[in-house]
Amino acid sequence: MNTKAVVPGQRGEDPRFLLVFVTGLLVFVADFVTKWVAVRELAMAPGLDGRLLAFMFPSGDYGRELLESHVRRVPVIPGLFDWFLQYNQGGAFSLLNDYPLVITIVSVAAIVWIYLWSRRISPEHYHVHIVFGLILGGALGNLADRLRFRHVVDFIHFYHHDWYWPTFNVADMAICCGIAVFVYLSLFTKSLDSAAPAGVAESPKASSDGGDKPVSEYAITENVE
Repeated sequence: MNTKAVVPGQRGEDPRFLLVFVTGLLVFVADFVTKWVAVRELAMAPGLDGRLLAFMFPSGDYGRELLESHVRRVPVIPGLFDWFLQYNQGGAFSLLNDYPLVITIVSVAAIVWIYLWSRRISPEHYHVHIVFGLILGGALGNLADRLRFRHVVDFIHFYHHDWYWPTFNVADMAICCGIAVFVYLSLFTKSLDSAAPAGVAESPKASSDGGDKPVSEYAITENVE
């Protein structure tokens, strides 16, 4: 029985990136659908097209019509929790509301950073890839709103008497949960340390007598009958 080396990126690569993708996709879809339902049910604009395709691919005036529309406020737990449609140009929980361009640039940078860092994490740390997926899906969900409407759709509203928490959405929840777990992992574990993937052996170093050069820094070994 022989072994052969497989370069990461070719067939046979450990599917650790699939977990990031699937988690991010689930968050993105959940965020998108809940925002669409919120706009359809809570926006009081007679001329607003409530169809899914119109929300997915809005016309040029769609975002302005949302901003100018009256909204419904539906109590879920009276005195504590409402469905309350709001529009936010800032980040999660209305942070930096007056700097939408800064938020957009930060969102794009975060997406690229998550992708690059996820490639360095060992596959046995599956929980780290789930965390990256939560942040990635949330960032993409809010970024999609900014690119389509120039603002983010929020609809989850907690309050008590005169106190209220900034209105938020599913993407904000995913981002905050992901960041909270990320901070915990960075402070109390070594899961975020860069490491060679499990089942990956370091390729041989190039010999001084002109031997074969390594195909890459790491090579995955596969059994060959």
